Amino acid sequence: MLKIFSFFIVLAIVGGIFFREKAADFLLSLPYVKEFAATRLNEIRVETDRFVIDELKKEKALPPPLRKEGVLPIEQGRLHREEIIRLTNQERGMQMRSLLAKSVELNRAAEEKLNDMFRQQFFAHVSPEGKDAGDLAKTQGYDYILVGENLALGNFSDDAALVRAWMESPGHRANILHARYREIGVAAGSGVFERRNVWIGVQIFGLPSSACPQLDDRLNSKIESATQEIETMEETLDELRKEIQATDSRSDPEYNKRVKEYNILVASHNALADETKTDVLRYNEQVKRVNECRTAGE
Repeated sequence: MLKIFSFFIVLAIVGGIFFREKAADFLLSLPYVKEFAATRLNEIRVETDRFVIDELKKEKALPPPLRKEGVLPIEQGRLHREEIIRLTNQERGMQMRSLLAKSVELNRAAEEKLNDMFRQQFFAHVSPEGKDAGDLAKTQGYDYILVGENLALGNFSDDAALVRAWMESPGHRANILHARYREIGVAAGSGVFERRNVWIGVQIFGLPSSACPQLDDRLNSKIESATQEIETMEETLDELRKEIQATDSRSDPEYNKRVKEYNILVASHNALADETKTDVLRYNEQVKRVNECRTAGE
């Protein structure tokens, strides 16, 4: 009797071990964990595609340079910065435009342009190196929304003749009377150009960035930093996913550990992605308001 009882005990133990192992194999072989991981990864990639920051608008108005063949000896013509500015504002005043303030930075940019044209013997808005009025203004520390440039070459009898010549040219007149400009810089000087003594006049107009609301640079930096972190997370997730897919879940006890690690990182990634997406929306709303200010009055 004792032997029979012992036999059934042994049978129960062996059977329990057998069924427990089969149950464990069955649970480990379930495919839902892998499918869940792949689905979450796809969602991650869709989210990161939305981190697009809108661009700020910058504009340039550069009418074709004005050439006037000289009919007077150069000694009979004189051009002066202050008088050119005064006459320019006089024209604006007659058209009910706001008067332009003198800008030290734009004056320096205009001087640089004047000297460069004589030195390199070119008469154009873009230098041989590819620099234009916007580049020169930026070099002088002038952050602009809108910049314009008028150029004139010839032996003008005086400042009034120069400004009158610009006003008789539609593109240059539009620059002088542009409603959105706030500041001006001027340079004028004589020199040898194409083996002739001539005068060259330069006007650079500007609407400074300070005229409109400013963007939150800290928010922009936060977005850039978070985007880099998200990209790093995605690289790690890709590696983990490959490891999980290459693992035989029925024989490798590390399988569930890796899946758990992956899903924890997925959660962190998605939380940061959601926060960054919200930050991008906030920043783009700022850009929208700034751009509306920059185009006001067009």
